[in-house]
Amino acid sequence: MKKEVSIIEKRLLMESVMDVSTLKELLTKKLMTPSLRRNAATWAITERSYTERRACQLVGIDPKTWHYASYRPDDKGARARLRDLAESGAGSGVEFNAQ
Repeated sequence: MKKEVSIIEKRLLMESVMDVSTLKELLTKKLMTPSLRRNAATWAITERSYTERRACQLVGIDPKTWHYASYRPDDKGARARLRDLAESGAGSGVEFNAQ
C-alpha cells in the first residue's frame, strides 16, 4: 500500500513539474482570447504529447472550445469597404451613398 502511494505521489510530482515547464514555454504572452488558448492547447498536444483533456485544462479552455470551428463566411470585402468609408471621412458630416 505504501509503495503504491509513493508511486502515485511521484507521478503527480512529475506531472506538475512537466506542467510548470510547459506553462513557462507557453506564457511568452498572455492567453486572453479563445484562439490563442486553442493554439496553445494544440501546441501542448502536438509538441509535448499532452492529452487533449489535460492540455485544455492546462491553458484554461473547455475541450468544446478547442474543437470549435467557425463556419462564418469570409467578410474581407465588407471590411475593406468599411475601411475605405472610414478613411474617406464618412460620418464626419460628409454625406455618402452606401450601396
